[in-house]
Amino acid sequence: MLAHPEESLLIDGRALSDLRQGVTLEVIGEDSMGPLSPEMKRLMVQRQADVKFPVDWTTLGEYLDGLEKRGISPNVAAFVGAGTVRVNVLGERDVQPTPAQLEEMRKLVHQAMEDGAMGVTTALIYAPNAYAWRNEELTYIANTIMAGCSLQGRAFATQEAWDAAAAVCNLGLENWSFNAARPAMRLIASRKHYIMPMHG
Repeated sequence: MLAHPEESLLIDGRALSDLRQGVTLEVIGEDSMGPLSPEMKRLMVQRQADVKFPVDWTTLGEYLDGLEKRGISPNVAAFVGAGTVRVNVLGERDVQPTPAQLEEMRKLVHQAMEDGAMGVTTALIYAPNAYAWRNEELTYIANTIMAGCSLQGRAFATQEAWDAAAAVCNLGLENWSFNAARPAMRLIASRKHYIMPMHG
C-alpha cells in the first residue's frame, strides 16, 4: 500500500480523486519529502513541472506539519526514504559513505522517526538508491529503526533482495518482511504524525 500524493496534497488537500474511490489513507514516503539538504530543495523547485509549490520545509516533520496546517481530507502515514537520506548526505553520485557519513545518515533517520515516520522505505531498483551497499548501508539504517518500526522495500533483483533481507536479519529483526504491517500499526498509536485526522 503506497501512493504518491506528496505534491498534489500541497496544491489541493481534498484529494478527491482518491476519496471518490474510497481511499481515506495515503501512505507516502518511497522518496520522502524530507530530510532535505539545501541542494535537494533547490533541485525540487527546479524539477517541478505542472505542479508548482514552494519548498518551505526541510525535515519530514516540517512537511507533515505543513500538511496539517493546510488542512487535508485523507489520513496520511509517512515513511522516510533511505534514498532521500542517502541523497541528503552523499548527493546523487555513485559513491559509498564513510563511517562519519553513515553516522550522519543514521541521525537523519532517527530524527525522521522522532518526527513521526513509520519506518524506512527503500527503492533499490532506482538510482541513486541502487548505489547503496546492502549489507553496510541498509544494516546501519535499520539499526535506527529497531524499536518496533518497519523497513519496506520495492522489489529488486533476487540476490539483492536476499542480501538486504540478510542484512536486516543479522540485526535480530527476525520478523522483518517487505511489508511489516504489525510494527507499523503499533507505532501509529504512539507517534504524533502517523495518522492525521480527517477534516470535515
